[in-house]
Amino acid sequence: MAAHPNSAQIAAGFATLLTAARAWEGTIYRFVTVPYANRHNLLSGAGSRLHGGRWNPAGKFNVVYGSLTPATAIVESLGTFSAFGVPPEKARPRVFAAIRLWIQSVLDLRNAQTLAAFGLTANEIAQDDWQAIQDQGQESLT
Repeated sequence: MAAHPNSAQIAAGFATLLTAARAWEGTIYRFVTVPYANRHNLLSGAGSRLHGGRWNPAGKFNVVYGSLTPATAIVESLGTFSAFGVPPEKARPRVFAAIRLWIQSVLDLRNAQTLAAFGLTANEIAQDDWQAIQDQGQESLT
């Protein structure tokens, strides 16, 4: 996979922002297929490593995708199926899970100052067509 043109700037942003990372405590929501709805797999990130996603290309590393609201978890999950031509009625059965987390260190990408350190805007991230870019063998912005 070819690196994104801004990857060096983004890596430098991470280096400068390590001290800005903070602990976070809260609930995330997942809307997952039945095989992943168990204690071992729900937070393993194995599905994202196998299939890839917005924040990780397939085969590279595990990422656990969670949403801060129940509605977002459902919309994101069904949107992924829709992108592959699977209608909502066929994207079942699914398990809805709420997971309480205590995270030691996290960067909030909703924060404009954090994004500025990466040379990015929220609009650039939102409009990144990560699936199409990854399908072309390129690293997406996200």
